[in-house]
Parts: sequence; structure tokens; C-alpha cells
Amino acid sequence: MISQTAIGFTQRLAAEGVQSWLTPDPTAQAGASQLLPYAPVLTSGSVTGVALPGDAPPDLRAVAGLCGSLGGRTAPHGGPDGHVSAPLDPELAHDRAGLVSAALELRAAVGRDNLLVQIPATDSGIEAVTDCLAEGLPVDVTLICGTQQCERALGAFVAGMEQAMIAGHDLRRIRAVLSCPVDLIDTVATLPQDGAATAGVSVARLLYRLREQLLGGSWWRILRAARAQQPTFLWTGVRPHHTARLVGWNTGMTFAPAALEQAACQAELTGDTLLNRHLEAARELAALATAESARSAAGAVVEAELGRRRQAWGA
Repeated sequence: MISQTAIGFTQRLAAEGVQSWLTPDPTAQAGASQLLPYAPVLTSGSVTGVALPGDAPPDLRAVAGLCGSLGGRTAPHGGPDGHVSAPLDPELAHDRAGLVSAALELRAAVGRDNLLVQIPATDSGIEAVTDCLAEGLPVDVTLICGTQQCERALGAFVAGMEQAMIAGHDLRRIRAVLSCPVDLIDTVATLPQDGAATAGVSVARLLYRLREQLLGGSWWRILRAARAQQPTFLWTGVRPHHTARLVGWNTGMTFAPAALEQAACQAELTGDTLLNRHLEAARELAALATAESARSAAGAVVEAELGRRRQAWGA
């Protein structure tokens, strides 16, 4: 069970506008049922939701059970708080129609408003994001590893929410999460410093800036007037040394229970470390000997991770 120290840490993150999401421990057999013992902690409000791994088919009955446990709270917008992010078959990553069909089927099978369907940020996946949002389906856009992907994902968010608004959907209930795997980005390049900064953190700061620019645009003002929620960045694969450097309003971090305990003991929170840090981030990435290849490697990182997930999914 999660310790009081870890719960206090999630509460300190929440005070900075950062949501904490649980994910199954990567060293154990992944599955939704593994997280059921944590349902009381999730319901208490100290943790926002659960992000299931993308490398194993979800146990739909367990997911439904988690949704039921999390649905006890009522968020300010009137919908259920506490979310479950569940993956689709990675074989569909380049199949727009297949992703949309599978997402709608998963949503119908679970039957809960607080379910988010994971869609990878491939070309077809980003197109599917627009289609899913237009249907009123909350989404978690995963494997965003670079600014180009993020710009397209934000564009898909605006287009999908516009269509949802025209169709008469309640925009308050359509949650959009954009997930960036900071640990995967770190595997591509490590900054030549003392470990205080990482490529993953630098990329995250650039993505955060892109959202700030979106929120200053005219279309967001229209959507906000229709009571849409801002898209949330979710930093995945977070390690204790990442935590204090990824603090920003309306963001989240995923933690395996053991990693959360470790972060609670090691991370020293010092307030917002994302807002207006994009120039610094750009300089840090430029300091890389392989900066150009690191920036262009997002597609390769995504495909490598999808290949690993396909192999694990079929095992």
C-alpha cells in the first residue's frame, strides 16, 4: 500500500497543479488487477488516476472495476474525477479507422466517462485523435517525443473539439491528455552536464511552451467559452531525478508505486520549473553533439517502442 510519505508528496505536487497517476510496476506482470489494492488511495483524492501500460491487453473487467472505484468523486465540471487510461492493440498504430473503431468498442465495453483511450502519436494516430474527440471520446495521445508531433497533436485537439462542439457534445466531459515519455527520450541522448538536465526534460519544456501558445490563440478562446478543458500534459516514465524539473500547472506524472515512494524521499520541489523555460531547454538540446539527430529521432523512438509493445502484446 502507498505510504503516508508518498501520499503527502502527491498532495504537494497537486498544490503546484501537478496530477499524480499510478501505473503498474514495470518489474511485475503488468495488468489492471495489480492496481486494484490501491483503489482506496485513488478514491481519497491523493492520486488522479491510473495509466495502464501499452504493452499488454487490458483486463476490461478490472478496468471497469477501477473506473467504478474512481468514479466516487465528482469533479468541479460535474463529471467523474479519477481517470483510467487504457491502451489499444499496437498493431493498429498506423490504421486510423481501426484505432477509432477499437476506441469506441473499448469505451462501450467499459461504459464509464472517466476512461481515456490511448492513441499513439503516429500520423494515423493523430488523425484518429480528431475523430475520437469529435465523437465525444476522451483520449490519451501517447509517445509524443518531439515538437512536430506535439504541434500536430494540439491541432488535432482543436479540430476534434470544434467538431464535438458543433455536434452538441458536452465539452466539459471530453478529457484530452498528451503523454510524453521522458525516459524514452533520455535513451536517445544524454546532456553532457552533471545530470541536472536531461534531453527528456528539455523536450518536455519545449512541449509545454507549445501548449502555452495554443492557449493564447483565438480558437482556444472559443472552445473555453464552450467550457472545454485544457489539454493536460502527462510525463511518463518519470524517475526521481526528473520529478522536480517537470513541475507545471495542468500537468501530470506517472509513477509505479515503488518509483513514487522513491521520488517522495528524494525529490525536492521548488515550484514551477516548466513555464518560460523553453529558451533554456532549446540551449540545452543545442549543446548535444547529436542535437540534430536527437531532434529528428522522435519517429524512430516511437516506432521502436511500438515494435516492443507489439511483441509484448502478442506474447
